[in-house]
Amino acid sequence: MFKTLRARILWPILITVLIACVCAAVLIIAYIKYQHELSNYIVAIVFSIMLCVALATTLITLSVANTVVKPIKRLRDVSAKMSEGQFAQAVLEETGKDEIGEISTHFNEMGRNLQKTINIAQSEQKKLEAIINKMADGLILIDDNSCIQLINKSARKIFNMPSQSVGQELNKILPEYEIASIAQSAISENNERERHFDLPSGRSIHLIAVPLMFDERKGALLLFQDLSEVHSLQTIKRDFLANLAHDMRTPIATIKASAETLSEGALKDEVAAPIFLEHIDSAADKMAQIVDEIIDLSHLESGEVQVQWEEMSAASLLNDISKGIRNAAERKNINLSVEVKPDFVFQADSGRLKQALNNLAHNALKFTDESGSIIFKARQDIGLNNVFSVYNTGQGLNAKDIERVFERFYKADKSRANSGTGLGLAIVKHIASLHGGRAWANSIYDEYAEFFIFIPHYN
Repeated sequence: MFKTLRARILWPILITVLIACVCAAVLIIAYIKYQHELSNYIVAIVFSIMLCVALATTLITLSVANTVVKPIKRLRDVSAKMSEGQFAQAVLEETGKDEIGEISTHFNEMGRNLQKTINIAQSEQKKLEAIINKMADGLILIDDNSCIQLINKSARKIFNMPSQSVGQELNKILPEYEIASIAQSAISENNERERHFDLPSGRSIHLIAVPLMFDERKGALLLFQDLSEVHSLQTIKRDFLANLAHDMRTPIATIKASAETLSEGALKDEVAAPIFLEHIDSAADKMAQIVDEIIDLSHLESGEVQVQWEEMSAASLLNDISKGIRNAAERKNINLSVEVKPDFVFQADSGRLKQALNNLAHNALKFTDESGSIIFKARQDIGLNNVFSVYNTGQGLNAKDIERVFERFYKADKSRANSGTGLGLAIVKHIASLHGGRAWANSIYDEYAEFFIFIPHYN
């Protein structure tokens, strides 16, 4: 009926005033006409009417107060919830189409929009936090006082920093490497600064300090790039090229020298000619072996090779491997033996596993001293998983070499520099991985070395 707040307030007042005026008019007329006879009666009636008017005025006042004050109280309570962030509970009852109802409608709409905006902001913040924490590079944000404002997991991991680093001064947590001074230099000069340093752990870190503004304050974003793997790959590549050039130089020189000798007349010498031709053939075979190993390793690393599972005898396999190096072992008076149960049967890719064990056998033959021993072993564990190993006495490996010996193109020390490109053990590792297994080594320097291949049970 009353569509506005003004109408809801004014109409009761107007009705009260109208009733009072009517009553007053009736009393005045009655008093003029019957002033002598009804004076006491009129006084009583006037008092009664005044009392009724006062009561009606009180009720109307309470009604008006309830109409205005109650929505205001609800607005106060809902505003308090909203200030506490309880937007889902901050909802006003939409009482009608008057001003209070419109305020309630607009207030509820504002709450919903505010909640939606906060949800979007929180979602974006979570995305940003997820991206920052998933970054491989370390990231630290500092203000102009070098206090840490933000740090990601990678930065904590690189420097072994505590989780409660935010709010602390950078130079107190990382006093070394002059990181704080580099950051302050970037802030004061408003220019990017870079620095490279190595950690005691062996990691190679590249720092980029970028000046920026946030919260109306100057600061810097510090990006820490771990280049250890890149440098390791560069070292491996450099070593490979050097080893490849060295290994290729010898057979190429042999072929060139033999060809020159033959061209100068040795070709007609029935005794010398076959010797030089044999040298050329042997050098060509070595070059072909190097190329074949590179191609084979590349093929294994491509992920395109499929395992051709077949049942085979471990005893037969190891005996074949032992026979393959027997003549060379006899020339060095090396004792060969096989330790395997005769009924040991398993499944694997016969060709690939033979290749891996052959690589280990020839590796052992190269580094076993005269009158030493090479032992081929195979066993199954409780889960029917298969473990093969090649043990040899002799030079062995240093602890630091054991960690890297299966890397591509890696050669443990100078004594091994003339013994291939360093691809044989890398091929062993990839063949083990191809079967879902792994390869590793144990060694005591100047005593022994033992290389293992683990092949899981094939169901």
